[in-house]
Amino acid sequence: MTYQGVPAQGYPMQPPPPKKRKIWPWILGALLLFIVLPFAACTALVGKAAHDVDKESKRTVDIRYVVTGTGDGQYIKPSITYSTGDTGSGTSNTAQLPWSKDVTLTGLLKMATLTATAADADDATITCKIMQGDKVLVENTATGSLGMATCTTDLSKITGN
Repeated sequence: MTYQGVPAQGYPMQPPPPKKRKIWPWILGALLLFIVLPFAACTALVGKAAHDVDKESKRTVDIRYVVTGTGDGQYIKPSITYSTGDTGSGTSNTAQLPWSKDVTLTGLLKMATLTATAADADDATITCKIMQGDKVLVENTATGSLGMATCTTDLSKITGN
């Protein structure tokens, strides 16, 4: 018998190359993570802030301005200026003392300001008060000719109606 030798051996069959991973799910995930989610979060925050601003602008606070005074000049009418809401104001140059005014403040800026200027009399005393119900929120007094009493308070933290 004749020796035939070892049959030729080739390389074994290679496994198929791994499938390429699709990149589009990663791009979509990154887009969702870095663009869409922050945008949605910002939209939610802005929406809540807009709701809170709208709610505060519609909230009302009832207060009473009071001005009292003494002295020979009390019969000469004092000058009174007061805030009525956001940017509104009122004046009275013909008030008899004691004077009071009930005001309902609305809007975003709930600052109450009352200024009273005494008559031109040396013994004049003038007092301003801002009240909510029976509670005096702020009170100031000025004395002397043309003395000016100013009362200012921030009502944004005060419970409204």
